Amino acid sequence: PRPDALRRFAACRPDRFFAFTFVNPWEADASTVLEEDVRRRGFRGLKLYPSIQQFHAYDERAYPVYERAEALRIPIVFHFGVTLDYRSDLRYSNPLDLHPVARDFPELPLIVAHAGAGFFRETLFLAYHCANVHADTSGSGTWMRYLPQPLTLAAVLERLLDVFGPDRILFGTDSRHAAEGYRHWLLRSHREALEALQVSDAGRRAILGGNMARLLRIPW
Repeated sequence: PRPDALRRFAACRPDRFFAFTFVNPWEADASTVLEEDVRRRGFRGLKLYPSIQQFHAYDERAYPVYERAEALRIPIVFHFGVTLDYRSDLRYSNPLDLHPVARDFPELPLIVAHAGAGFFRETLFLAYHCANVHADTSGSGTWMRYLPQPLTLAAVLERLLDVFGPDRILFGTDSRHAAEGYRHWLLRSHREALEALQVSDAGRRAILGGNMARLLRIPW
């Protein structure tokens, strides 16, 4: 319920680890807790998980949290789509739920994790309307196998580049310290795909770190 272990981990190397906190938007003091996490505990962003927390992202009861995040100038990453947690409820997993949020909070950076984790078309539609929405590429991409027409990483990146452009795509691995460690193979596969797509050096540098550094306001 509270990311204290993550805070301690990030504090070991504050120049390299930038942690996102986690709050329950239904709790009356959620926005206050968020501000304390950012101002006093060193967190640099917020993670929300609608299918686990069981809320629609557009529910205005969450708006005080969005308002505080916008004022704090931090990004919010949302996990939509499928998930390994079978307690989830996919009724809350559609990235299009972010459309009114992006409209009502135009200065708030919003990140769709895993390119929608199966809700890829919806993620692309969202990007078309909302300039403050970003997509990250983290995860092994298992969801690509379950689409009506299976996709490859290169095909996903090509579509993201076409719709989002190189300045709103965020590389990620979804590595886990308790499993196989850092997923170097995902970094290699991204580099190879971006080179095959003939993305410019500036575009590759932005996707592989520069865009997130800009959102977190850290040197790059």
